[in-house]
Amino acid sequence: MKSAIGNRQSAILALFLCGLLAGGCGKEETAKPKAAKAAEPPQKVTGSGLQVAGSREGPVKEAPRNPEPETRNLAGAPPTAPAPKAEEFDAALGKILGLEQDGQFSEAMQLCREAGSRFRGHPKATALLEISARLRDEKKAAPQLLFAIQKLTSARPDVVEVAQRELLQAGDASLILLRKTLRDESGDAAVEAAKILAQARDKRAPQAFVARLVHSPAGPLRAALCDGLKALADLAGQNVFPALYAIVKDDAAGRNWDVADVLCAALAKRCGGDAVKLGELLGDPAAAGALNAYVAKAIDSNDESAANWARSVAPVVGVLVNGLRGSYFQGTNFEKLLLERLDTKIDFAGKTLPFPEGKSKAVSVRWTGYLLVDKDGNYMIASGFDGGQRLWIGGKLILEDWTEHGATEQQASVKLLKGFHEIKLEYMNSKGEARIHLSWDGPGFTRRVIAADALRTLPWKGMQKPGAPK
Repeated sequence: MKSAIGNRQSAILALFLCGLLAGGCGKEETAKPKAAKAAEPPQKVTGSGLQVAGSREGPVKEAPRNPEPETRNLAGAPPTAPAPKAEEFDAALGKILGLEQDGQFSEAMQLCREAGSRFRGHPKATALLEISARLRDEKKAAPQLLFAIQKLTSARPDVVEVAQRELLQAGDASLILLRKTLRDESGDAAVEAAKILAQARDKRAPQAFVARLVHSPAGPLRAALCDGLKALADLAGQNVFPALYAIVKDDAAGRNWDVADVLCAALAKRCGGDAVKLGELLGDPAAAGALNAYVAKAIDSNDESAANWARSVAPVVGVLVNGLRGSYFQGTNFEKLLLERLDTKIDFAGKTLPFPEGKSKAVSVRWTGYLLVDKDGNYMIASGFDGGQRLWIGGKLILEDWTEHGATEQQASVKLLKGFHEIKLEYMNSKGEARIHLSWDGPGFTRRVIAADALRTLPWKGMQKPGAPK
């Protein structure tokens, strides 16, 4: 019994000792790695990269000594956008400026911002900053300028005057909005806009005028457009005039004489009266002849306005003949018209006056036409006559002696500019021989009878040139 108990106790004691021994062994094993970590073996480089001897995490790869740039495109990543081309910048800039000229300042500013972001670094990108600043100023000024345009139609002259002055002083923003008004509005607002654009000498206005004129019937707006085009004929682009010429060329009825008036202004102000230059401007070498024929036809028009216009522009287009129109009357106060003829100069005595049957007593004559002056300067006009006479130049009466008497002479000094001047000479005689001579002297020449090359007159129906068969 005792031996069995002893054996059991011996077994328990043995198990206890083994547990103690097992615990000691565990602490010793745990301490060993720490010691190994403190004394970490040196690193060595292998062919596959950097490796730590005894490391549990395995070898660590070293980056290549001469790394190449990463060129692979990751799956799903967007490619780099190409740099914008110069044409794309120019197209965007053109669109911005087009919106500005249309008066769409806000839209132009938005597009300008987008272009600034897209074309950052472009050599001309700084221009966008300047344009953006200008657009900002124009947008800010627009409400006040539009209000001024509305006041142009006021019934109060003082209000209109203030509005006109404000618009003329406002610069490009004002001109843009006035052109927009001309395009979009009708009636008085468009008429007043056209007048101010012409007064401001706006270089862009002629194109807008022509675009509106093509579809404008007779009335105040059409008149304002034609007047504006005449005033700006020297500034208008060459593409403006062919469109006007087409209107006149196709007008067999002569109803577009107001448009023809613009072409006459272009001939005088832009071409210096040169028919060849006019042909180049209108794209037709025969344009001067066509305009001449148009004016000549209008002179005899039943439309009084057209006829008066044609007479006024006849010297410009050359619808004139050398000499003066002589209207011969029976009686000393133009009582009865006997005949009309073309007289190349005023140099008559006695029966050389072309009265029927040689009559030279109790007669009167009226000569009309133009005096052509080659140079600016002072001229002495002299009239020698037997009877009575009156002389007008440029609508001004310079000689007058409407009484019956023998041979005498009158003189007048006048200052004349180069060009055409209306002339009218009236003569009467009731007894004795009829005698009348018209002479002059001026810069570069002495006294002489005014010759045919210095006299012009409008042709008329039934006119016969000197020497022509009757």
